[in-house]
Amino acid sequence: MSASIQQLPEPRVELHRNLSLTVHSQTYADEYNDGNRYVVLVDGATAHRSFRRASELASWAGELNLKLPATEAELQEGSGQPIRGQYHEVVHANTETFEAVDGIRTRTWCEGEITAAQTVTDLASGQVAMHAVGACCETREVFDGMLWPLPGEQVGVYARPDDRSIYDVIGGWTHEDGAILQISGTPLSVLRERFPEAKLYTLSEAVDRIERACITPVREISEAVFDDARDALPPEGWVRSNQAESFKFAERYSGLITTIYARVEDRYFMFHDRCTMRHARIMERVEASGLLKQPKPQFEDEQSEAPRMG
Repeated sequence: MSASIQQLPEPRVELHRNLSLTVHSQTYADEYNDGNRYVVLVDGATAHRSFRRASELASWAGELNLKLPATEAELQEGSGQPIRGQYHEVVHANTETFEAVDGIRTRTWCEGEITAAQTVTDLASGQVAMHAVGACCETREVFDGMLWPLPGEQVGVYARPDDRSIYDVIGGWTHEDGAILQISGTPLSVLRERFPEAKLYTLSEAVDRIERACITPVREISEAVFDDARDALPPEGWVRSNQAESFKFAERYSGLITTIYARVEDRYFMFHDRCTMRHARIMERVEASGLLKQPKPQFEDEQSEAPRMG
């Protein structure tokens, strides 16, 4: 971790355990709980999370490696039903320490809003840490409406490790061969016969894998290429000073992936990474590439490499 990251405030970490589930009748939920039938409690008293549908509850529990008292279809009305397992909630005060987390991208409720999140699983214990950026950070990414994607609500069919597309999705947590794919209407069993190497991921996991496959190493470019990219569209996240400069190309390459351009004194660089990356982290990536320690290359008759629009 860089010195600049180490100087930032440490995230707040809270362990959530002794979880239980209360399932209300639909009538009670509509009248007293804004339609939320499924309420997760801490220590049997403090409301922790509420869900309208059993599929949402199962998605949340599955992402955090928690064991519900029964399957979605078998959940019964009543209180004090134990949820096995525990997880850490890690709330960052800034986007820099959050972006330094190497986890699976998703979204979560955090301090009253839906915001970008990452999950990190301890391989030894199976315990999950849910990382998010707190409301005290003015630059945190927030979303309107429902959680999207609802973890587990859709499952991406990701055929090959080197493929950068999702073939289709199935609903809920039903992974049976009889499941029907939502877009093509093809039975999952037929797709498995067609693509034996196909694997199932939650949509957030599939998107995260696709985006990671699009991240490229830093490479040095000429000043002309840098200027062409900056002038092609209004630069996004443009930060500049006498010594350094960075911006992101306004159009996305895939998902959150875009082309990022950087200048350090009189040297220029580009790479693909997530558009949420801050200027300080961009400078760290350039420094970590080792290119600044190498002699400055000579560029002759280099054509523009600005991303093509359209």
